[in-house]
Amino acid sequence: MRDALKRKLQSIEEMLCDPFNPYPLEKAIEGLMDDLKNLSTEEAQEIYKWLNYVYQRLEENHKIALGWLEDVAKWGEKGDIKA
Repeated sequence: MRDALKRKLQSIEEMLCDPFNPYPLEKAIEGLMDDLKNLSTEEAQEIYKWLNYVYQRLEENHKIALGWLEDVAKWGEKGDIKA
């Protein structure tokens, strides 16, 4: 895999560590998607496997950043929370 591509992937992995600031990550992933058309088949397959990892991390980040909202909604439905 090319060095520039490896640096992009490493940068994205570092951005995945901050669940409360998704906007730079979004732009970096969009940039990566633009680069996919220029990759070889082998590189694209590697990126596909790596994107599965990214998806799992994004799910974890969502739970960290917004999971508490889902819990509040569930509690509200049960009538446990009174305004």
